[in-house]
Amino acid sequence: MTFDIHQIDELDYSSDDDAEERFDAYRDDLLELFLASPEYRQHAQKYPNPGWADSFMDFGFRYLGYSIPTMKVNAVEELVTEILPRKVSLQSREDALDAIPELVAFWSFIKREYDLRNADSILKYLNSFSPDKFADSMFDPAKAGMAKSFFMSGQTAGFDMTDMNQANQYMLLHNANILHHSEQERIAKKADNEKEKKKRKAQKTARKRNRKR
Repeated sequence: MTFDIHQIDELDYSSDDDAEERFDAYRDDLLELFLASPEYRQHAQKYPNPGWADSFMDFGFRYLGYSIPTMKVNAVEELVTEILPRKVSLQSREDALDAIPELVAFWSFIKREYDLRNADSILKYLNSFSPDKFADSMFDPAKAGMAKSFFMSGQTAGFDMTDMNQANQYMLLHNANILHHSEQERIAKKADNEKEKKKRKAQKTARKRNRKR
């Protein structure tokens, strides 16, 4: 049976009751076709571990509301420069170097198989985007969301954040550090308040002396 690339174009993830189920089926079927395509087979000779096309479709639909046929270049730009760097956590920079090449392979497959009007402009943008630039952005703390920042800080502290036990250990340490920092701030604020009180008292006493003279 021929896959209908347009089947979720009118689907609203935020309001349609069956959106989750229909999107998951759509994504799984399209990914299966992509992984069997010549575009992916050629890509896999250098990069054998897929995953970025999956994330691209997932965030593109759930966060931005676009299916593949309705996707626009500005949405692709937002995905690769903001959403993926904010949401996706990786073990190493090398894990991000295959992202742009995989997306190029994916959209080349989309262009050949479905001849979508948006494919050429999206491919032009993706081919102009440096894989190294994307890899750098994936490890830029300024771009990371809260969950990813926590993941990255744990990695920096030497914890394997993919191991649940180590992640929990880091969470306990992280929370303890926050409590310690908060307590130090409270003590420092209290000391500043005491100094300010003493200063105001000294100024008040000085004014009284001046009035007596």
